[in-house]
Amino acid sequence: YEFYDNLGIKCKGATKISAVATAAAAAVINPNISGKSFVFTGFRDKDLEAYIIRMGGFIKTTISKNTDYLVVADLNENSTKVDKAKSIGVPIILRDNAIFTI
Repeated sequence: YEFYDNLGIKCKGATKISAVATAAAAAVINPNISGKSFVFTGFRDKDLEAYIIRMGGFIKTTISKNTDYLVVADLNENSTKVDKAKSIGVPIILRDNAIFTI
């Protein structure tokens, strides 16, 4: 615990580690993704899904009024998810959209 004491963190035991871990986790949250729900259509990108989850977002499988974004590989794609997203006003974005960068 000397390391934490040198940093000026005055906690005991696991509390020190918890405080540091919480601060570190908060520092890497993407505010454009945190708390938002994403649905994918036309492709599967496990790395992007993992990134969204790591940044505080949620991956869903169906479109609803609670969906924040539909992520597509091609904006010209036609699918039932695209049609439903358009009908209920869910924004449709490309998988390489700038929202996915910090």
